[in-house]
Amino acid sequence: MAELVGLENVSKAYGPTAQMLAVDGVTLTLHRQEVAALIGDSGSGKSTLLNMIGLLDRPTGGEVRLEGRATQDMTKVRRAQLRNSFVGFVFQYHYLLPEFSVLENVLMPARIGARPQDSARRRALELLALLNLESLADKNADQLSGGEKQRAAIGRALINEPPLVLADEPTGNLDSANSDDVYRLFRSINEQMGMTFLVVTHNRAVSAQMDRVLEIADGRLIRDDLAA
Repeated sequence: MAELVGLENVSKAYGPTAQMLAVDGVTLTLHRQEVAALIGDSGSGKSTLLNMIGLLDRPTGGEVRLEGRATQDMTKVRRAQLRNSFVGFVFQYHYLLPEFSVLENVLMPARIGARPQDSARRRALELLALLNLESLADKNADQLSGGEKQRAAIGRALINEPPLVLADEPTGNLDSANSDDVYRLFRSINEQMGMTFLVVTHNRAVSAQMDRVLEIADGRLIRDDLAA
């Protein structure tokens, strides 16, 4: 399978003398069109690793490659441009802007990326239909249920058609029924659109349903295998 993301001996240190390693020498490859779970205890380095893959943070050491492009020495502006076009983010909290409509929220990354307005709107409406939110397009985000808000956040992550979607505990604030809906959506989107998903989760039953399971402990990758 073709490489989409490559990490080479990536580390992230914090503290005045960089003595605390949140991520410690991680090397891995994410392939195109796979759905991978990243598991580990709280404080193991999962979110830090995700933030470096998504260009929200720079490694202290090592290299993050996106489609073969080295990113460590990119300027802040170039990293932001690549992040906008290459990565879709889904977080535990939806971070929708309550004063804007569902459609406007979904369109935000396209507007930031200066995408043509007409085609972006068509794309947003297609995504809302896929997410069963089409009838709510003109409602303000604060009028939605918790599950609807998270589905809208997924639409926002997909609007620029990124090859990579990073999801950090995306169902942490949802009940079990809505959680199941979110993971089914991820699988459906992967199959229909060919996007790669890396999903941080504490739920090992959920991780076992994915193509691949990565486990991190004390900042180190200790498991990388196909789910059973």
